[in-house]
Amino acid sequence: MRAFSFLHPLLLSAVALAVVPAVLATKASPTPAFSPAEAGTYAIDNVHSTVLFRAKHMDVSYSYGRFNELSGQFVLSPEEGKSSLQIKVVANSVDTNSKKRDDHLRSPDFFNVKQFPEIRFESTKFEKKDDTTYAVTGKLSFHGETKEVTVDMDFTGARDGGPQMGFRGGLETQLEIKRRDYGMDTYPDDMISNDIRLTIALEGVRK
Repeated sequence: MRAFSFLHPLLLSAVALAVVPAVLATKASPTPAFSPAEAGTYAIDNVHSTVLFRAKHMDVSYSYGRFNELSGQFVLSPEEGKSSLQIKVVANSVDTNSKKRDDHLRSPDFFNVKQFPEIRFESTKFEKKDDTTYAVTGKLSFHGETKEVTVDMDFTGARDGGPQMGFRGGLETQLEIKRRDYGMDTYPDDMISNDIRLTIALEGVRK
């Protein structure tokens, strides 16, 4: 018993020495989302990128659509203030799996693609929130109106795809806009919701 009494504090000390470093390790600062190995300028890959929208129809159900043509680039950098994002979407490429509805969306009632052929976003600020999320502020130009928006942009990953695919990086965000803010006010809100959800998922190839 005396030997155990003598060893007991030593055992506690040994356990503490083993546990404390592990606890400290879990509280260590996370690796920056964009590591130096992932830094660079990425050209948006239209095939592996998506811009979706969602609107509520007659307060009954949600209708979804997408734009099939987009381009642009994003810059990933571990240095503060060096990351950026530019997107250009061809409004005429709207696709809701219904030709009649797509033609209506292209008309002056909605996107008015002849007068406003492009939808653009250009970032003005890229601020790190945690190890995978950035607060991105920028200008969204749509239907002849330009508004400042701030979104949470997730860094979804980066990897080398080899000689055929190249080195790739991914970003994704979701935001709500109000169609009336962008001059699309032909229909009342109980027919087409004022709130429109946009989902932007981007994959880029490093230049």
